[in-house]
Amino acid sequence: LELINCLQLPLGFDGEEAHNRYRHPNSTNIHTHGPHVSGEKPGDFVFLNVGPQETFQYKYEFDENHMPGTFWYHPHLHGSSALQVGQGAAGMIIMDEPKGYDIPNAIKNMPEIQMVFQH
Repeated sequence: LELINCLQLPLGFDGEEAHNRYRHPNSTNIHTHGPHVSGEKPGDFVFLNVGPQETFQYKYEFDENHMPGTFWYHPHLHGSSALQVGQGAAGMIIMDEPKGYDIPNAIKNMPEIQMVFQH
């Protein structure tokens, strides 16, 4: 997954006490919920800072035994994540079940509807 941050460099709060304060609104990263992936670079490293006009190539490896399901991702850079997620920067990760996966027919045959609600 390649993250391309096309935002411009704004002024932002910085300094020793800035870790969890509003700052660097145009810097970002990606964090996942649900997938069992590495928390180290180039995986789901939440302390990564992809600044304005920078890119980062994430690499996620999914074991063949990974459970199927609907998971989600969002920006997680402290100081900018609330602003970015609140404006819609989040989404679904859908891992389909492999052929022959044991799912009851009542569930397997249901119509698939994908929705993301944010408040």
